Amino acid sequence: MAQKKEKKINKAIADLSMAIKFYKKAGGDEPAAFLAVAKAFEVAMEYAWKDLKRQLEEKGWTDIYAPKDVIRKAGQMGLLDEAEDWLSYIDTRNESVHDYYGMTESEYVALAGKFIKDAGKAFKD
Repeated sequence: MAQKKEKKINKAIADLSMAIKFYKKAGGDEPAAFLAVAKAFEVAMEYAWKDLKRQLEEKGWTDIYAPKDVIRKAGQMGLLDEAEDWLSYIDTRNESVHDYYGMTESEYVALAGKFIKDAGKAFKD
C-alpha cells in the first residue's frame, strides 16, 4: 500500500508541473489555467504531507496528526531540507482555498514551481 501512495505523490507533482506549463503557455490569459495550477498545488500538498506522515509513522512517530506538525517533525528527522519553506507551502495551500493568499497569480505559480523542486528532492524514487 505504501508504494501506491508514493506513486500518487509523484503523479501529483507531475500534474502540478503540467498545470504550470499550461498556465505559462496560456500567458496568464486563460482563467482555467490558473485554476488548474491552484487545484494541482492543493492536491500535491495533501499527498505530500500525508506521505511524510506515513514516513514518520514508519519511524515510530504515530502521534502526529496536523500537517504543520508533520512538516516540523519531518524537518527535524531530515526528511525535508527546508521545513520553513514547507510550512509556507502549507500556509499558502490553506489560505488559497479561500482567497489565493492575496498573491498575484504569477507569485502563486512561482511558489508552486518552487514546491515542485523541493518535493522532487523529498520524494525521489
